Amino acid sequence: ELDDTIFSLAREKRLPALMAKKSYIIKRLNDDFQKPWFGKKADGSVADLEEMTYAEVANRLLEVLYITHQSRWIDITMRNLVGDYLLRLEERFSTSERAALLQSFSQISDPFAPVKSILDAYPECYTQLLTTEDVQFFINLCLRPGQKPVPFIPLMDKDFHIWFKKDSLWQSEDVDAVPGQDVGRVCILQGPVAVRYATKANEPVRDILDGIYHGQIAALLEQYYGGDESKVPIVGYLGNAPALRAIPAHVCVEHTESERVYTLPKSKAQLPEADAWLETLAGTESNWLRALLITPIVVQQHQYTSSVVRRVLRPRTGQVVRVALKEGRPQSVEIIDAAGHKALDFA
Repeated sequence: ELDDTIFSLAREKRLPALMAKKSYIIKRLNDDFQKPWFGKKADGSVADLEEMTYAEVANRLLEVLYITHQSRWIDITMRNLVGDYLLRLEERFSTSERAALLQSFSQISDPFAPVKSILDAYPECYTQLLTTEDVQFFINLCLRPGQKPVPFIPLMDKDFHIWFKKDSLWQSEDVDAVPGQDVGRVCILQGPVAVRYATKANEPVRDILDGIYHGQIAALLEQYYGGDESKVPIVGYLGNAPALRAIPAHVCVEHTESERVYTLPKSKAQLPEADAWLETLAGTESNWLRALLITPIVVQQHQYTSSVVRRVLRPRTGQVVRVALKEGRPQSVEIIDAAGHKALDFA
């Protein structure tokens, strides 16, 4: 949009055009662009730099340069920028000759507590607006060579196109650093490999993703099974291949084509450990029964919770477990207690 309405104009005409649409452009930057407008008051309202207090600038820097949910700075040079700003703040408000509270940039590697401590040491910074000199100092900090370009737009001036476009591609590789982790804000350039497969105009995103999904399946099918779906093995779930384990001592196993029958000893001292017992019942094939018995965490009503299977199916004296089979695969499980009564069945 700005390429058509602003950047296509002669350079000397851009600033008047920007200022005429300033409020609209700032709103679009904050709503849709990877680089937000920097100016923001403590109450959340939009502001220019000269309308912000020293404390508001410090807190806004943390907001746009520190990724809170990952406890990291966007770049180490951004930490150093904040450190230099805090040193300037201390110079402005210190009333005595004493060492600066910020002695090393490493103090703000985890910034919120130390920055608040520095701001609280100079209460006037919460009410004093930036001086004209310090507005320029801040802009110079943002522009200094050797550091990563700042991921925000601090002002509208003749160099707005530089603030807007410089270093604007890395966010697609670090979406956590984008405001709101909103992938819709980032710019992604197609390389020659991607363009090769872009054969339709205005193709819906769903069709693009479906093409990738089905194309990957077709490639794997061709690579491993010669394109023949009938050669793809059927498993009950995806996971590591079951390891062969010895049947616990004192557990009697009878195996026919139609069922497996496990009988536990009548002596409590001879009962197997729960892990060994569940592994024995699960068998050596990757199927629904093994998944049910071995999986420690299950999904229940959209939440992860511990499986109750270990508690319900723990070994008990005299217990008999019948696993019905069809073509070698488990179909159902029936548990008979020591008194000969059916205690539980499931399929």
